[in-house]
Amino acid sequence: PTGLGALIVRNEVGHLLRKRYFGGGTVEASVSDGGFWRERQELAERLEDGTISFLSICAIRHGFQLLNGLGGIKAVHAHVTAL
Repeated sequence: PTGLGALIVRNEVGHLLRKRYFGGGTVEASVSDGGFWRERQELAERLEDGTISFLSICAIRHGFQLLNGLGGIKAVHAHVTAL
């Protein structure tokens, strides 16, 4: 599925996050038959698989405007709870 999310991590603890897989440009080098790969050095580059969702990034402002027009997250929560 497509979408947009965020993971906020302090750089000091980024080394604790270890992925069990890689793909979409998160490694500097790999050997397909040897089980060898070298992760990128920058934390964000290591964790971001695939192509950045540019259209979702452009839509963030409009999404927040819609959410505010509905009364904010608390109003949406109250409505969903009432369902």
